[in-house]
Amino acid sequence: MFARAVDGEPAVGSIPGSKGGNVSLVGALNLDGLIAAMTVPESINTEVFLTYHLCHSSLSTSVVERGRCGHG
Repeated sequence: MFARAVDGEPAVGSIPGSKGGNVSLVGALNLDGLIAAMTVPESINTEVFLTYHLCHSSLSTSVVERGRCGHG
């Protein structure tokens, strides 16, 4: 933090508190724009990314995969 004060005087100020946790966004684009997006609190790991991929892949046609993604 940078501040200015009169020579010899301390700079007095405050720093905003926490505004919430981190949110990660993963998405897919094609020539028409954004086609699939998902937000996740905190960071994305391999399991989260693979779940996103299964839910938004044109190859995910099995009942198990659709059930895991909240479809069907």
